[in-house]
Amino acid sequence: MSSFGPNHTTGGFFINLDGSGTIATRDSANVSGTTDNGTGNYTVSFSSNCANDDYCIATGGRQDSANIANSWGDGPGNYATSSVVMKGANTAETPPLRDYDPLTAVGHGDW
Repeated sequence: MSSFGPNHTTGGFFINLDGSGTIATRDSANVSGTTDNGTGNYTVSFSSNCANDDYCIATGGRQDSANIANSWGDGPGNYATSSVVMKGANTAETPPLRDYDPLTAVGHGDW
């Protein structure tokens, strides 16, 4: 944990996920598990809950056999203190959601 002043600390999580086929975590910190919610839609559960749902995440990824990739933490409604929903998409295709390998994310907040 790093301190940014009185009563403010930060921590977080990271994950490197194979999101294609049967999903598998390659490496992670503060992640207790993952859920495959369907094509291009994943839930990452935290080992230690965040103090609130106001954390931030950065994601990255690659769709198999394509260089077009967009990924994101799926909006404020899907940021929980115990987990976050992440999605991957190829916006040049319909439907856009696609499985990613890898899908990576790092998050920071009041853990």
